[in-house]
Amino acid sequence: MSVIRSHGSSLFILLCSLSLGAQEAFPSSARLYVGFTVGSQHTEVARTGQAGLTPLDRGTLGLLTGATFGPTWGAELGFHFLGRYPAGSSTDAYGTIDWEREVHGLSFTGTARVQLGRRVALYGQAGLMFWSAEPRSHQNGWASVTDGRDRGRSGGTPLLATGLDFSLGQSWDLRLEASVADRILEARMTRCAAGFIYRF
Repeated sequence: MSVIRSHGSSLFILLCSLSLGAQEAFPSSARLYVGFTVGSQHTEVARTGQAGLTPLDRGTLGLLTGATFGPTWGAELGFHFLGRYPAGSSTDAYGTIDWEREVHGLSFTGTARVQLGRRVALYGQAGLMFWSAEPRSHQNGWASVTDGRDRGRSGGTPLLATGLDFSLGQSWDLRLEASVADRILEARMTRCAAGFIYRF
């Protein structure tokens, strides 16, 4: 979806601008950061010819930017690659084509941190994720898709997360997190991930 692609471009520009002007653009009480996480997520999807939903696990990547305002409160923006999920197949005079949905998400959350020790902080997040699922096929040829797979799907869902930040020095943190999105495609999506945060 062009909207998600434009969000990705906007996020890249934002990350670059933050790295160039972080100290001047925000008050001294605010501390900006960028980072990434990689992990695994669990959800369920509908498969053609099967009753109910089928459990699936996929790898995921998140690109993050945010700010903390004092020791407790903050806000975070994330762009998430949420994996590819089967969307069935279609058949016409040229043959059968298998389809997948490629899912991306853009999250907006408020954050709260509680220092557990000199180098460890517990944090929580609450907000929204806006997701988009684009149909994709790796096969050649034409296909007549009549059940909606030729159209992208999108939506918004509540997002909750919690985790630990381990300080690795003045600027770097190791982040461990778990999150849950209430409904993406047909079901709830849970995720466990780890990554690094750089604080300006």
